[in-house]
Amino acid sequence: MSKTRVNIANGVSCAVVTGSGITFSVLVYVLFDKILQAALKRSGGFGGYAAYASSPVWSIGLAFVFPGFIGTVSSCARCKGGYITQMVFCILTLIFTGIIFIICVLALGAFSRPDNQLCRTEGDKCVCEGSKSASAMTCEDLNDINSIAVGIVAMVVVGWIMTLVATILGGVLACER
Repeated sequence: MSKTRVNIANGVSCAVVTGSGITFSVLVYVLFDKILQAALKRSGGFGGYAAYASSPVWSIGLAFVFPGFIGTVSSCARCKGGYITQMVFCILTLIFTGIIFIICVLALGAFSRPDNQLCRTEGDKCVCEGSKSASAMTCEDLNDINSIAVGIVAMVVVGWIMTLVATILGGVLACER
């Protein structure tokens, strides 16, 4: 494959990495804002997570944005030093976001969706058949929170895979003469 095609593939994969980071940041912000809004309507539920709504947890997405931006600029400039810098940042991002992925999957269990056929909203609570306690949020709020959490995990996976691709392509471009 010619160097031009590899360079274009690198630029596209880095643009997808940047987009994944931005989408991840937006979804994390929306998740904690949704939790905050639900916690303000009623007490309990995920109210313990509401404190994160004002914290910069969303900035974790910048772990994807930096190497993606560096790779995109390197592909446009076609400079060997840029490809090496891209590889270093991509490797650090792969390690960091691998840990973030594990945390996201574990947290996804906390945001599990109630079964719509067995659960119903009664007042401000989601009551499920066979459960001894009711959730402190409505079933709709729980479903919204779960959907956003699944989107966050998906963005981490897409960003991680594309960062791995960008690392490999950056290495190929840095090693070619």
